[in-house]
Amino acid sequence: KLVVTGQGGSSSSTAQAGKPSAATTAAGDGAESAGDGPDGSQPSAGADDGNAAAHPQAEVEYDLFLDSDTQSSAGHTQWFYFAVRTHDFRGRAHFRIVNLRKRKSLYQQGMQPHCYSLRRNKGWEPFSCEDIAYIANSDLPAKFRRKNGDETIKPDLNTLAFSYNVTQLDDEIYFAAYPPYSYTMMSRFLGQLHGHAHARRHFHRSELCRSIGQLPVPALVISQDIAVTPDIVSNGFEGGPTSVATPSPSVGAEGFERGRPRGPRPAIAVIARQHPGEVVGSWSVQGFLKFILGPSAIARKLREAYVFHVVPMVNVDGVVHGNSRCTLAGVDPNRVWHDPNPIIHPVVYALKQYLRNVAQGSGAKGIELFLDMHGHSAKFGCFFYGSNPLASIANAVFPKLCEVATRDISFEQCHWRCSRSHRKTARYVVYKQIGVKYAYTMECSLFAPVGWSSRKMSPPASAAMSPVSMSPEGSDEDAPAERARDYSTAHFTPSNAHFTPERVEWIGFAVGCAAATFLNVQADPVAGEEGPVDEDGEQGQCQCHRISRECHCKNSFMPDVRCPQVLARRPWSALPLLESTSFNEVLEDLSATYGDTVPDFARYVQGDASDGGDSD
Repeated sequence: KLVVTGQGGSSSSTAQAGKPSAATTAAGDGAESAGDGPDGSQPSAGADDGNAAAHPQAEVEYDLFLDSDTQSSAGHTQWFYFAVRTHDFRGRAHFRIVNLRKRKSLYQQGMQPHCYSLRRNKGWEPFSCEDIAYIANSDLPAKFRRKNGDETIKPDLNTLAFSYNVTQLDDEIYFAAYPPYSYTMMSRFLGQLHGHAHARRHFHRSELCRSIGQLPVPALVISQDIAVTPDIVSNGFEGGPTSVATPSPSVGAEGFERGRPRGPRPAIAVIARQHPGEVVGSWSVQGFLKFILGPSAIARKLREAYVFHVVPMVNVDGVVHGNSRCTLAGVDPNRVWHDPNPIIHPVVYALKQYLRNVAQGSGAKGIELFLDMHGHSAKFGCFFYGSNPLASIANAVFPKLCEVATRDISFEQCHWRCSRSHRKTARYVVYKQIGVKYAYTMECSLFAPVGWSSRKMSPPASAAMSPVSMSPEGSDEDAPAERARDYSTAHFTPSNAHFTPERVEWIGFAVGCAAATFLNVQADPVAGEEGPVDEDGEQGQCQCHRISRECHCKNSFMPDVRCPQVLARRPWSALPLLESTSFNEVLEDLSATYGDTVPDFARYVQGDASDGGDSD
């Protein structure tokens, strides 16, 4: 048997090897499960591959229905994460997720579900499926939408079809829209930061509030030496005493240096994961935290000049329950910022009040920059949405500097439009009500940067069906395998150019470096606890090289962004170019090209330039 189970759900289905399943299969889309699936699970001890000759090849098929977001009537179905247990099955499995909501998807452009086989133990593999198709259900022949005379597949939704060759017996295979980033993973990462000898000196972790599901929502305040005092106290994390003291709750925008209070300084606020299915938001904010808490001279200068307020996971309930977009109350959190209810929207309410206090409280110097990190399932690249289509051209400088820092960010995809529904988003409300001039949403593709080269798939309706599923009886006479494969991505030769989690992390690094240039923070070498200035004045070397003449950054948890070895492994990065660029130079170039106000690139786009329905 082949068993399919939805992570976080209770439903499962089986199909006998060699026989198509006669019933549709319900599959949950939870992103959190006991053991975190491949993030914590291991194959059982003594597992045996078995004798291949004793298990003939077979084909099975499944129709999968994703649960809608918790308590939501909007039918948000985009994120999926489910497991397959192979037992004694070896053969070809065909899956059809038949109730996806969005009309446009990167699956039409070459993206595939990510797969993780515990037996293969190669991590999340982005191109191991075949026969990929994403089409509207209305384009499917009626016989494929009906079971026992009833129309079970709604014509106004969409189907993602793909196949996978099962080669290992007793395997457990996970499929996800993108490598998951769970609440447990976030907590583990914050624990790693606290255990890091350098990072823990510069941040204070507290609880912003509790979610509807009573989960703690962590918030980080970051500033140079904010946590360093001679006293030994409990910091409230994991309940143990540490040598890092908890600053006063009234730290706000002031911060500390070696236990001595500084004067008020401006703040930078970063939030992520308002929408649970947009997991790239968590990977990018993780990269940003590694940068801003890291050993580089530019990170130290930023910590000295600004206080950073970071909420790495806003919608914790939605992540735990496997939602695509909504909270436990069935509400899109990025559509209630204009007037959040403290009972129904407790996290957004607390976060908005917190940001208002940081920006406008007693002694505050305001918020200089606000970033809300999201993911996009229909567009390539990483890009920004501003808050005012008539804003000064200076509002375009930060996105342009981010493009200078990495080719993964596309300035031409940015826009500053705000429709009526988007006037309820974080970026607009922080700009309009809290008075932050530079407030942005950062969108990151779930697939690849702009310029990804692949054959665009435009399959006929029949190609969305596997060879087996073309006939209810399992005959493939009318649909040979060759015709289905003609429209798959199996013939593509994907490179390492797609957005792996590590690469998305580096976008967070690049955004941090661009912020330094935008804020005119100079990366002057400094002597002190993070390493003396090199005697030969070598400005391009990392801090560990300056200390020991030996670089350890290659596999470091928090690498120095100036390390040549680190940059050599990331050819898409252009941080050295950013170091030779200034705010004024970019502003002059933008003014000469676009005039005095931010550009409207939509005017120059031909054809369908929509966001695929998931902007912000």
